[in-house]
Amino acid sequence: YKMIRYGENPEYLVDFIETPQIDAPYGARGIAEHGIIGIPAALANAISLAAQIDVSRLPITPEFIWRERSKL
Repeated sequence: YKMIRYGENPEYLVDFIETPQIDAPYGARGIAEHGIIGIPAALANAISLAAQIDVSRLPITPEFIWRERSKL
């Protein structure tokens, strides 16, 4: 695939749907937390496949990866 360059990216239209959360005070709803829940698991899975090690704990540091790779 050809990489896109600066200025070639499509225009994004972002819209928010406002629905109150019934059991929260004043109907407040968190907006940023839901997108970051799966990131540590996805990163650990990607590192596990790339380094061919079993990543089952956080934080994932370079030293941890090096130590696990040296066990092989």
